Order: sequence, then structure tokens, then C-alpha cells
Amino acid sequence: MAKKLAKKSYWDSVHKKGFGYVQSPLLQGLQNYELNLLVKKYAKKAKAKTIFEVGCAPANYLIAFNKQFNLDVAGVEYSEEGMKKIEENFSKNNVKGKIFHADFFDDAFLKKNKNKYDIVYSIGFIEHFDNPQECIDRHFALVKESGYVIIAIPNLRSIYKPFLSKELIDSHNLTIMEKTSLKTYFKQYKTHELFYCGGLLNLGLLTYKNKILDTIRLFFFLGQRLIFDPFMIGLYKLGFNFSNSLTSPQLIIVCSKKKKSIKKKK
Repeated sequence: MAKKLAKKSYWDSVHKKGFGYVQSPLLQGLQNYELNLLVKKYAKKAKAKTIFEVGCAPANYLIAFNKQFNLDVAGVEYSEEGMKKIEENFSKNNVKGKIFHADFFDDAFLKKNKNKYDIVYSIGFIEHFDNPQECIDRHFALVKESGYVIIAIPNLRSIYKPFLSKELIDSHNLTIMEKTSLKTYFKQYKTHELFYCGGLLNLGLLTYKNKILDTIRLFFFLGQRLIFDPFMIGLYKLGFNFSNSLTSPQLIIVCSKKKKSIKKKK
């Protein structure tokens, strides 16, 4: 099994101070806007009724996809604090879903959910393993033959790297955060799209242990969400896409299972 670069205690601390679901489109951000379009596109292709998130706390995306696309939502989360946040957010937003409190690598969990969902996705999950191959393969084990797997990872090899904390870098596998490297793990699957997203800027990637610096960072990040991101979304709608490997905050790949060819008997 691949080595986990982030322990459960790390995720408990992250989810304990995490934010709840925010419905305001003003706080959406370009990368989430692009992700919404992507899910809408492939939900239509798959005639999807179900969507599953791997590592789903705090369930913000599941709530959004349920409300926007009327999809039945499910997910898996192994952090206790993460489960509390999911229950809280589902209750506040009147959303029902099936969330498994389990380790994603547990065989009993996999057996219950094999080939079950139309869309399986994760956001910021596979990069927390030294070798993500088994993790990726388990995404595909959950999806139907006619379904799609969407995997998004942060682009920490960008210009933001010098400003990231050692704790953050140590808990991520930076070697896969590049198109060519990432695609090597998907050779046995059919790749539909592979692209950087999120435009030119995301101050949310920066981290500071100093509370004063982090408060300043949060102030500018809010400004980004309220002013810069709506402007970038407007340009994106007009056909301008500035996403690139140096400044864009996210890398996304969309794949499906390869159709098995049936040889006709002579």
C-alpha cells in the first residue's frame, strides 16, 4: 500500500478549523467555476444520477453538485472531525447523502461500492500519497463502466512554492503536479481532458504560521474572491483562458475506463 504523507491527525486539525458551505457565487472562484462546468458536462454525457467524492469533508462540493445538478451524493471520509463537519453542513443545507466513515483503502468498503457510481471525483486527495497508483485505481473501481473519474490536484510546483510552509510541502507529493508526470498513472484508462485551471492567481494556496501574516493573507484572499475572481470568470466566459503551469492553482484530469474489445469468433 502507498505511504500516506498526511496522517489522520493532520486532517482532523484541517477540518476542525474548516469553513462551512458558502452558496454565494461571489466567493466561488474561477477554479470552482471551471469544476462546476466540468461536472455538468460529464454528468450530461454519463446521464448521471449519482456522484461520489473521495475524501469528501467538509462536503462543500457534494452540496453544490446536489443543489445545482440534482445528483444523489455519496462519499467516503476517515477523519472524525471531517465527519462532524459533513453532518453539520448537510443539516444546514438540507442535503441528504450516503457518507461512509471508513478508510478509502479498506477492502470491505470497496466491495460495497464497486462499479456503483456515475461520476467519481476527488479534489486534493491523490497527492497525499508517495505512490498514487493504487489510490487512482480505486477511484476507477468505484465508477460504472459508462461513468467518469475526475481528479483535481493543487499545483504546488508553481510560483507559490517558495511561500508554502514545510509542513504543507511534506504532506504533498509534488512530483505528480505536472501534466506529463500525472498522465503516466492513467495509461490503462482513457484520458478525455488534462489541463491547468484557476486562471492567474490563488492566494488560498499560501500558508503562514504567523497569525498576523496569515490574517493579512486572508484579507487579500477575500479581495481576490470578491474582485479579481469575478473579473476572471467574466473573461473566461468570453473565451479568454489564462491558466498555465506557473501560476494556476490546480491541475485536473478526466478519464474513463477503456472499453473492452470483444473478439468475434470466426
